[in-house]
Amino acid sequence: MRLRDIGERKLIDIIRRASWGHPRVEVGVGDDAAAVKNQGRLTVVTSDSLVEGVHFPSGISPEDIGWRAAVASLSDLAAMGAHPSALLFCVLMPASTELEFFRKLFKGIQQAGRVFDAPVVGGDLAEHGTLCISGFAVGYADRVLTRSGAKPGEYIGLTGPVGAASAGLHALGHGESGRWSKLVRTFLRPKARVREGEVLARAGASAAIDVSDGLVTDLRQLARASGVRILLERVPVHGLAREYAEAVGKDPMDFALFGGDDYELVFTYPRKIERKLERALREVGCSMVRVGKIEKGKGVFLKVDDRLKPLPELGYEHFKKRENKR
Repeated sequence: MRLRDIGERKLIDIIRRASWGHPRVEVGVGDDAAAVKNQGRLTVVTSDSLVEGVHFPSGISPEDIGWRAAVASLSDLAAMGAHPSALLFCVLMPASTELEFFRKLFKGIQQAGRVFDAPVVGGDLAEHGTLCISGFAVGYADRVLTRSGAKPGEYIGLTGPVGAASAGLHALGHGESGRWSKLVRTFLRPKARVREGEVLARAGASAAIDVSDGLVTDLRQLARASGVRILLERVPVHGLAREYAEAVGKDPMDFALFGGDDYELVFTYPRKIERKLERALREVGCSMVRVGKIEKGKGVFLKVDDRLKPLPELGYEHFKKRENKR
């Protein structure tokens, strides 16, 4: 059996089962980030890797690559409701890389760090045949959100519409970046919902995950961790993604449901705090959208004309056979 036969998430399960517990560990392997008890607060740590040709196409600007690398890690903190403290980066690259390319790459990382109040404090450099960037983010929280807190009877919310980033990537790969430059920019310069994540944790949300691998894929991870069934009743498709899909003959729901890299937060919450959440998120400039509810059972379903349609696993997963990739 090879890695492509089982995929990334089963590998994570192997690591989780082999991990040993410790009294300081509040959240361990398998969530967006880990949380460790530290002098009365929780230190939250995460890592995320970007590989050229896998997470971003060749030819995009080094500043955009650096920005995306930083946001990928910061978004994991956001999903936990943590405030960023610092960033570290391990950058692997060919020895033939131009110095100016590296300067611009680091500039992009620093730009994101400044925007989200997370200074770059260290890391590592090494020679490798392909550009690979591993980002590490450190933050803190009094209460963290996990993927395992959703309960039957709760609602599901989103911090914004989805589908724009994957549509932007499609446009970039099909020579449409000029006409659809605003859409492409949503892929190249995503935003981490850091303030929104902190609000959700303080206001009483029960679970959360960021939309990085695709809405359905990430909801399925949340459903499995919580032992529940998810019923999607509404999917807010980004307006530009819908326009692009119509222009190129694609189904906009494919971008919204199975595309990734939006970095919106999808979260669950008790019905009684909905108005409280709406007010709290509005104060940080976010209009949440209720998209469904949590039920007893398993899986992720979409409600279509009073019928429940099971949603397939078509999102991104490392090591999986090619048909399951974007």
